[in-house]
Amino acid sequence: MQAKWPITKVEEDSPERCHGVYPGAGQCCNKQVPGSKFCPRHGGNKGVEAQEKETLRIYAFHKFQNRVTQFADHPKHKDLSMELALMRQLLEGYVNRCADLNELLAYAPHISDTITRIEKLVNTIHKIDKALGSMLDKAAVLQVVSEILTIISDNIDDEETLNNIAAAVGGLIERVGQSIDA
Repeated sequence: MQAKWPITKVEEDSPERCHGVYPGAGQCCNKQVPGSKFCPRHGGNKGVEAQEKETLRIYAFHKFQNRVTQFADHPKHKDLSMELALMRQLLEGYVNRCADLNELLAYAPHISDTITRIEKLVNTIHKIDKALGSMLDKAAVLQVVSEILTIISDNIDDEETLNNIAAAVGGLIERVGQSIDA
């Protein structure tokens, strides 16, 4: 494999001559790394590599910044369901890696931290939903159901059918209430 910056000898009067100095031997006679005053032996490549890393860091930052802008401009930018799904997959991955109790204990800090983050994310999602008005509280749900049952009872005379509908709706409310409380 060819070196990125090969060490090449140059004439003593070359403008590309390394500015490095060997003690007792004088100025280095190797070619400078492009963009530096020194050859690879005197660290010329380190400065160029640092510049390249900085350029890549700036590029990555701008790429990240553009992506953040895309998310912020998206109409569903307050929807965290994808992030929640990702956190749940991460948790599942940690748990699936554990073949025994020792491994489970080894991953316990990661699992605990992920569970805490999921809890915070779920709470945030609920707060956003409530703030946006897309989530009804329990009292509002019960009020809507009561009004729906009144509408149904005003239009159906069969008492058995009304009792069946009321029982079915009551069961639904109970199941939904349990999942909300869980």
